[in-house]
Amino acid sequence: MGAPRRFGSCHRRQFAGNPDQSGQHRGLEQSRTGSPDPRDLAGALSDFSRALEIDSRATDSWYNRGLTRYLKGDIDGAIADYTKAISIAPDIANTYSDRGTARLVQLGMEGAIDNSNRVVTVEPFLAHAYFSRAAAWSAKGDNDHALADYSETIRIDPRYARAWAHRGLIQLQKGRAAQARSDFAEAIRLDRNLESWLGTELRKTVGEGVSRR
Repeated sequence: MGAPRRFGSCHRRQFAGNPDQSGQHRGLEQSRTGSPDPRDLAGALSDFSRALEIDSRATDSWYNRGLTRYLKGDIDGAIADYTKAISIAPDIANTYSDRGTARLVQLGMEGAIDNSNRVVTVEPFLAHAYFSRAAAWSAKGDNDHALADYSETIRIDPRYARAWAHRGLIQLQKGRAAQARSDFAEAIRLDRNLESWLGTELRKTVGEGVSRR
C-alpha cells in the first residue's frame, strides 16, 4: 500500500500573497512533517476547513484536508474530500492516486483499481499510480497483473525501492527464487529501512507457504 504524499498543492500551484488562503498556508505549516503530532493534525484540519468556508472551490484545500483526514484515520472523510477535489478539478492525477490509496486501505479493491486506471489515463508516467494499482491487484490475489504493474513502476522510476520489494515477494510466490533475491537486494540497496520489513514479510510467506503461483 502506498503511503500518502506530503502536504502541498495537488497540482503544484502556489498561492503566495492571497490573504484569503491564510488558513490553507497555516494548515500546510502545521502538517509539514511526515509524521505530524496529532495536535498539529487537528489544527491543520481546522485550518483547511476554515479555508474551505472562505473558498469552497479551493481544490488544494479539499485535497490537503483529505490528506489530513487520511493521517487521522478518517478514511471515509478522506475519500469524500478527494472526491470533492476531483469534482472541481477532474484532470489532476495526484488526487485520483491518493483517493485510490485511501480506497485500498478501506479494502475497496475495485475502487482502488478504477482510480488507478483513471490516473494512468491522465498521467501515464506517474510511477505511484502503477504501484497503487499493483498493490490492489495483489490484495485481490491477481499476481500476474500485480507483477506487471510493479514492473512498470520500476521501468518508470528505477529508484522506487518499495516496488522492487513487492515485486520480489510476488516473484517468490510464483516460485522464482533467483529473481526474488535479485529484487530484494535492489530494494535494500535503495532503502536500507526495507530490510527489517522484508524480513517480516518473508517470515509470513514461509509460515503461510508459497501457495499462489
